Amino acid sequence: MTSFISSYRQRLIPVFSVVLILALAVGVATPVFSIVHSILLRPLPLENADRLVYLREANESEGKLNYPISFLNYQDWKTQSESLEDLSAFTEHPFILEGFGNPRPIMGAYVTGGFFNVFGAKIQLGRTPQPDELNVVILSNKLWHSTFAGDQSIIGTDVRLNQDTFKVIGVTAPGFVTSSFIDMLLWIPLANHPDFTRWSRESRSLRVVGKLKESVGISEARAELSSIAARLENAYPASNTGWSVKVTTLLSRVVEDTTRRGLFLLGVVAIFAVLVAWLNMTVLLLSMGLSRRKEFAIRCALGATPGKLSVMLAKEILMPCLFASSLGLLLSYWLLSLLRHLDPGIPRLQEVSFDWTALLMAVFLTFMNTVVAAIFTWRMTRFGLNSALKETGSSIVQGGRSRKQNIIAAAEIALALVLVAATVSSLDNFVRLQKTNLGFNTEDVFYTQIMFRSVNGSQQGSSDSDIRIIESRLEQIPFIKNAGSITTMPLTGRGIESMDISSRLNPATVEARFLQVTPGFFQSMGIPVLAGRSLTDSDRIRTSRSALVNQTLARLLGGEEYILGEQIKARSETRENDFIFDIVGITGDIREDGPSGEIHPSVYYPYERNPRGVVSFVTRSDSEGSIVVEAIHDVIGEVGKDLVILESGSVQNLLDREYLSRPRFGFMTLALLAFLAIGSAVGGLYGAMTYQVNLRKKEIGIRMSLGADRKNIFKLVLGWGLKISITGLIIGILIVLVLTTWISSILLNTEAASWQILAASSLFLILVTLVIVVHPAWRAASVQPIEVIKNLQ
Repeated sequence: MTSFISSYRQRLIPVFSVVLILALAVGVATPVFSIVHSILLRPLPLENADRLVYLREANESEGKLNYPISFLNYQDWKTQSESLEDLSAFTEHPFILEGFGNPRPIMGAYVTGGFFNVFGAKIQLGRTPQPDELNVVILSNKLWHSTFAGDQSIIGTDVRLNQDTFKVIGVTAPGFVTSSFIDMLLWIPLANHPDFTRWSRESRSLRVVGKLKESVGISEARAELSSIAARLENAYPASNTGWSVKVTTLLSRVVEDTTRRGLFLLGVVAIFAVLVAWLNMTVLLLSMGLSRRKEFAIRCALGATPGKLSVMLAKEILMPCLFASSLGLLLSYWLLSLLRHLDPGIPRLQEVSFDWTALLMAVFLTFMNTVVAAIFTWRMTRFGLNSALKETGSSIVQGGRSRKQNIIAAAEIALALVLVAATVSSLDNFVRLQKTNLGFNTEDVFYTQIMFRSVNGSQQGSSDSDIRIIESRLEQIPFIKNAGSITTMPLTGRGIESMDISSRLNPATVEARFLQVTPGFFQSMGIPVLAGRSLTDSDRIRTSRSALVNQTLARLLGGEEYILGEQIKARSETRENDFIFDIVGITGDIREDGPSGEIHPSVYYPYERNPRGVVSFVTRSDSEGSIVVEAIHDVIGEVGKDLVILESGSVQNLLDREYLSRPRFGFMTLALLAFLAIGSAVGGLYGAMTYQVNLRKKEIGIRMSLGADRKNIFKLVLGWGLKISITGLIIGILIVLVLTTWISSILLNTEAASWQILAASSLFLILVTLVIVVHPAWRAASVQPIEVIKNLQ
């Protein structure tokens, strides 16, 4: 009976290890494969997505590598290109929809006539715009249902957008989505754009997507458009000198290179982790088969055929594997939902679903393990019965030490070290990003972005007045300490107007960002004024020339100690007249583009000099966020009927959403893969050590009968485990040192693993090894020598 229980335990240990490793392999690797498949391999949900190309302009000599397109250049490309079936230019734009309940903000786009053909949009109701047709709008199916309740009579009716009237002429069919590229709910002819008549060839502000002809490849289109760009450079040297065109697939534009490289690396690591896990499971199954060789020989002697034995073992393995696969599928579904819920802003992540890749992974691993077990059993029974039945104690003493099994265990520990080091390095860099000094406060600072329905000559004075009144009333609220405004909120990632400026001290032109602010902005954000003065209420007039510059621009213009009181001239490609500014103060530098972004030369000037339609109020308060936001909304609602709230929240949440969520997502994904590798190493090493102790009980008993005490046996087994672990750690460290530069180039903002990280990761895995090996070592030290000697007789 005791022998049967011992034999049963010997079978159960590797089976349990297989279940653990298989469940982790399916549960952890499957979400990674699903993400890689859905984002990188699955076509965009657009008609003829493989033929869509994205065009950009670039001027490498000026460091402008990814610029929008000039409308006039677009027209020339469209008329001269023979490789493109169609070409469309568009630009997104916020609209205020009125007349259907409260005014609401809607993101739409101004588009050229070829937009719907390029993107393959189907029209469910009505039609698309005719050439040169103005003041018409196409509604998305989603907007049609959510706002107009799917009213069939909507065609021909008028809607108010930004206080202008447009006639509805069409509704797109369900399923037409461009959310992978740009979220649009309505489309208006580009000629209706407020700046359309002022666009010059130097005005680069449009996105352009083209559709290749069926027989044309992207390399042909790239060559043709490059030659057209060269001709335009010769024809219009003032605006096109140094400018070229870049042509990529639309999918490459949606999923940028940094995201693509990072996902590719995660996919490769996941494949490697699954292969190592499968090898480990295979070795465990083969070891289990070897331990039952005598049993199979006896069964064959009693009449069992090799085929029947193979089917028997396959059945024994199949049920645990199916159970493990089911657990893995449940785990992968939960993990995938968790990763999607994080919403790090990775393109197409919301398109990721629990699809056939999860089932395929589970079926593949289950099938392979079952087949390996069955084939190996069949082959073992062909070695002959006599050799199996005549095995002596001495042969059994040497039988448990499987070199292959130790190699697999060491390989798993090496992989675990690589992934643990990568995870710790990713966490270290994530923490470093969190602690980066942005130059302004994020805690206890709140923003609310509003939009004026119209800011033109007649509305300009009222917009100035509304801004002043709102700021004044906000500062009267007891729990709000400061209030100010800015046209482009830091961290939003939105475009900021750039101009070329020069000064008397430095005649050379410098490109700088221009931001319109009110005096309370600097105090609300905690941006220090290092020299001179800040803006005051006396500067809030149309004719004001006062401006502040940041430290970086001050150094470029001649030095912080000399620039105060100097006059600068600013010129923009999109403006007819130059701006003249008098520098009255110098502010501290801020990182508008997030913790890893560069510090740009910046100019701050009064909002009232050139009012814009979109403004963000910035307030500071130590009260609860929901109370502050509600108070701001109430004030805005009371002051201006011409204002519509676009978004609001805390600056800390904005920072987290725009710049910290992706590093956090990468860290968590690496952590999952590290968890898989550690789980495989734990299961493999524990199964291997326990299995070896069971097979070497006779050796251990003989050692103890010859004088070895339990302490020595305990140390002996610990030595076996540590030897495997240290071998794996050495291999892992070498892998990290070889691949560290390559991995750092793929995972941007992630530094190479330092020696401290490698040391900490190695120490962690050594401790894990000790914990794993303690139980098998304790069992080995508990062997009774008398029972072993009896079994040898």
